[in-house]
Amino acid sequence: MQKSKAMFRNTYMKRQGNMFDQITDTNNLYSAFRKASRGKRTKSVIIKFKQDLDANIAKLRQELIDGTVQIGKYYHFTVYEPKQRLISCVSFPERIIQHAIMNVCEPRFEKHQIAHSYACRTGKGLDLAIAKAQWYSRHFAWFAKLDVRKYFDSVDHKILINLLAKLFKDHKLIDLFWKIIDSHHVTPGKGIPIGNLTSQHFANYYLSVLDHFIKEQLRIPGLVRYMDDFLIFTNSKQKLFSAIKQIKHFLIKKLALNLHDPVINHTANGIPFLGYQVQRYTFRLAQKSARRFRKKFKQAEAKLRDMEWDQRDYVQHVQPLLAFIQRADTTGFREKLFGTKSI
Repeated sequence: MQKSKAMFRNTYMKRQGNMFDQITDTNNLYSAFRKASRGKRTKSVIIKFKQDLDANIAKLRQELIDGTVQIGKYYHFTVYEPKQRLISCVSFPERIIQHAIMNVCEPRFEKHQIAHSYACRTGKGLDLAIAKAQWYSRHFAWFAKLDVRKYFDSVDHKILINLLAKLFKDHKLIDLFWKIIDSHHVTPGKGIPIGNLTSQHFANYYLSVLDHFIKEQLRIPGLVRYMDDFLIFTNSKQKLFSAIKQIKHFLIKKLALNLHDPVINHTANGIPFLGYQVQRYTFRLAQKSARRFRKKFKQAEAKLRDMEWDQRDYVQHVQPLLAFIQRADTTGFREKLFGTKSI
């Protein structure tokens, strides 16, 4: 790690910013504590940290300044829906650090994004991504749906830190970024943990390079990206195939990533995107999403009936499922499943 630090420090020593100083500012760390605590104030680790808050904040600040702060104290758990994924969560002090970083750095990440990226951005989100896909489907004849194989597990550490060093000119901040990146490996030199606040922004920024390539060099008229799922739209099937070929080459050469096989079709036939089947003026659940909902809802009903879950557990698990189906045109699906369309 020392060699990597020296590599980036020498390049950017002459153009230091003061972002690291802003991150370690005491007021920023208190703000980060409040954000990291939100919705979790009854947890014992947070209660314990708050009992001696001033001393703990001061200690965390000094460790950041001295470069002795411990990074990478993860605990892991697996989720199985919508697909099996290992979630990595950091300790509470590290969560404070990540919020402190993003308090300062998020505007800089945001500045590099283009309008066609919808994940992990204030004022964007899934609903607007689907609405934009619908708009494009009304204006273009062809689409391709593309997604990256094992995206978070495949992010290359050296490529990522080099990209970050182009965006942030503060060597102390780059050192801190490297500590965070180097704390997690799926294979040597690759992978960022799903579940980290910084990972969301690192991953979104990593593919923003592709956004600029698609819009500025390939000049593809229609693009919607939601993290590693993205759609491109044209009126020419030949142009679409040519773009896919160049995108594949760009991802391999510049970002060390590979795509799943693309889905290519007429926009009039509907677009599979983010668990939905997007039509020009409406969107429905994809068949796979409908099957998954039925399965998860029946499992939840059984656990409530068998008293494995109380009412609070049941609501906590079912509410996100209902929110997902209510977003789409699912009146018939809900009537068939629940006997009512009001759910």
